[in-house]
Amino acid sequence: MTMWTDEHQSQIRSKLLGEGSGDLIRYMLQKNMKVEIDGISAGAIQSAVELGWIDETNQEITPAGSMVADSCREYSFWLERDKVLPFEGAAPHLTASYFEDRIVMEVGPGMGANLMSLAKAGSQVLGVEPIEAYAKMGRVFAEREGLRSPDIQYGRAEALPFPDSKLDIVLCVTSHQYFDIHRALTEIFRVLRPGGELIIVGATLWSYCSNNIGFVTDSFGLARAYALTVINTGSYTFFGKRIVPARHGNISTSRPIYPSRAAMRRWLTGAGLIECSPDCKVGAETCFHYIKP
Repeated sequence: MTMWTDEHQSQIRSKLLGEGSGDLIRYMLQKNMKVEIDGISAGAIQSAVELGWIDETNQEITPAGSMVADSCREYSFWLERDKVLPFEGAAPHLTASYFEDRIVMEVGPGMGANLMSLAKAGSQVLGVEPIEAYAKMGRVFAEREGLRSPDIQYGRAEALPFPDSKLDIVLCVTSHQYFDIHRALTEIFRVLRPGGELIIVGATLWSYCSNNIGFVTDSFGLARAYALTVINTGSYTFFGKRIVPARHGNISTSRPIYPSRAAMRRWLTGAGLIECSPDCKVGAETCFHYIKP
């Protein structure tokens, strides 16, 4: 079944808002996390098959289902943390109140969990997302929560669909690793108003390596992904491009890179931005906070 036709969108909405929807969301979460399926009704599993999210022949998740499962995971984690930002309170500029009464745009918001948290705090929120399915899932989850749908536009960090000097804050949460960072920073500088701020939260090379090196012996696939990421990070750092190109030519959905903190600081200042707050740790990740003069 083709995803995201109007008819299929209506079916998805019905399943995710109707009776048994909690079971369906938990099922897709468990499939995403690759854990043993537990406590899920047969009806929820059948719904996932009917919607084209699960292959009936082998019970494996389909390509369309993987995007849904990503969104279900993000939504479930948002509920688990009581609908607040994942970095809430890690620094003075990492609280919902800091974003109040400002025009905030998140690049790569996925299904829009952060945007929903910020909207509840009184911010005017926008999003730019390269994967349409995530934005459409976000609209359903917002409706489920009785919230206004996040304003998520289709687009990429390298070509933001906003006029010059439009935004007060640009937010990137675990998304910069998929960008062509040099082009994205030029675009972010353009759309920020003078005095506007860029906040990036994400892993760097050291945190990526330290958190993933232990998995390289688990399977050839994990070892290959780890090696490609380290190679691409090095090539992008020194030559400005990934040696191993993104699958299907789409750099926004594959082939992540994790530049070092020093490289990120160099590129941020090279784009014309000025450090607003010193780098700070957010769990295993780093926050970069810069301002447009």
